[in-house]
Amino acid sequence: MVAIFGIEVFAKWKILDKPGPDVPARAGVPNMQGIFLILGFVGSMLIFFPEYLHQKEFLGLLCGSVLIGLVETVDTIIGLNYTGLKTRGLDKKIRLLAQIIAIFIAMFVGGIS
Repeated sequence: MVAIFGIEVFAKWKILDKPGPDVPARAGVPNMQGIFLILGFVGSMLIFFPEYLHQKEFLGLLCGSVLIGLVETVDTIIGLNYTGLKTRGLDKKIRLLAQIIAIFIAMFVGGIS
């Protein structure tokens, strides 16, 4: 349900990944759908499993996933170049480093050693 809301919002804001001339049959899809995946995950945890919010393992998972979500959002925004044209975005080494840092944050906050 959150993903459907995301599709509507991005269509309204005209932030869609438009297919190139090699794929004419595909419609535009949202670029930053990952934000709504994280919001859907946290929202469902708040609604269905509120007792997990005070556990350190869940907080570690949440901190790591938010960091990855932020890095991917920045990558998408830089890649769009504010014109809707897809450009390079963040360097893949920076994204890999952010994911490694997210792992260590999840382990440290979650108490896994």
